[in-house]
Amino acid sequence: MKILLTVILIVLTSFVVAEDYPKVLMETVYGNITIELYPDSAPNTVDNFLSLVDSGFYDNIYFHRVISGFIIQTGCPLTKSDTLAYNDGRGDPGYKIKDEICAKALGLDTLLVKDSHFAYEVPPNTEALELTVEEYLISKGYTFTDSLASIPHDYLSVSMVNSGPNSGGSQFFIVTAKERTPWIDGKHTVFGRVIDGIDVVHTIEVLPVDRNKNPYPENNPMIISMQRLTDKVELKEQR
Repeated sequence: MKILLTVILIVLTSFVVAEDYPKVLMETVYGNITIELYPDSAPNTVDNFLSLVDSGFYDNIYFHRVISGFIIQTGCPLTKSDTLAYNDGRGDPGYKIKDEICAKALGLDTLLVKDSHFAYEVPPNTEALELTVEEYLISKGYTFTDSLASIPHDYLSVSMVNSGPNSGGSQFFIVTAKERTPWIDGKHTVFGRVIDGIDVVHTIEVLPVDRNKNPYPENNPMIISMQRLTDKVELKEQR
């Protein structure tokens, strides 16, 4: 009997419940992309994104900024026209949302500016080099919180576009760089990751672009629709 109970316990403990993260399906003219969202990292940002998805805000918007080896960017409502315009990339949903970034989770509370990519932003031989990156970014108007599980910008991260501290809205970008991009950590809120359709991401990434990094109209990478997917909690074998 004891042996049977031991076997049962071993079997039970070899399974864990998978995280039930919300997911969004993005249908584009080049194929589908699935994004997994992380409310524990950026709860308000995820709520805002899902609200825009549910309202159809992102339907017929295109990727208006494409930088091969770095990012692809979308979410501007002004791109719904059939032709490129001077203001593509300047639109928002009519409001701003606050950044959701934990400097401690990203190690920015101990990393010195002089030892980081931010050293290139400050004049040489100045006191700013001796600040932590967190202190330096706070001096630039950024705010941080210790209550979030922030994750760094790495390959396939999905993050909010902004024009400075607390100026996000609807625009977001997908990181296509396969190496880390630490110079944007602390400045943008990572709220998800691409988990399927990676080939579509790279198809968009290498489209021909003009001098403003806009794909040419004949290669328009339009988002046909975005919709929330139904999540199911699954038991997965622990390895």
